[in-house]
Amino acid sequence: PGFAERYADAAQGRGADAKLVVPAVPEAGATTRSWPLRHADYDVLAHVNNAAYWAALEELLGAQPLLDEGPAFGVVEHRQPLAPGANVELAADVPDERGAFGWWLLDGDEGAAAGWFSRGVVAFSGAEAHNSG
Repeated sequence: PGFAERYADAAQGRGADAKLVVPAVPEAGATTRSWPLRHADYDVLAHVNNAAYWAALEELLGAQPLLDEGPAFGVVEHRQPLAPGANVELAADVPDERGAFGWWLLDGDEGAAAGWFSRGVVAFSGAEAHNSG
């Protein structure tokens, strides 16, 4: 059986909302820097491990005093695979007054992953990501 058939009972008729809401690439003004991926960031099928995507956000947060101010919200959207040897850049918006910002892993001009971070508990609709920076 396929995925839908296998998990039909558990899903109880619910579907997955898989629309992407964070812009695929940053707007002008985002900072960028090289983000080399290590061999350890890939699994045996040459897919980047999810933890490697979150490590990029953690690196951006390391320079900001945001984590000691209560709950935080983060999202990452996977758009296309990052092949071993890709020249990856990490891009980020300047955080707004709430500390919210968009971030991206870029492979050339293409957005491989896009993410959003905000302090506090939020109901994320994606509109926030389109109004950042």
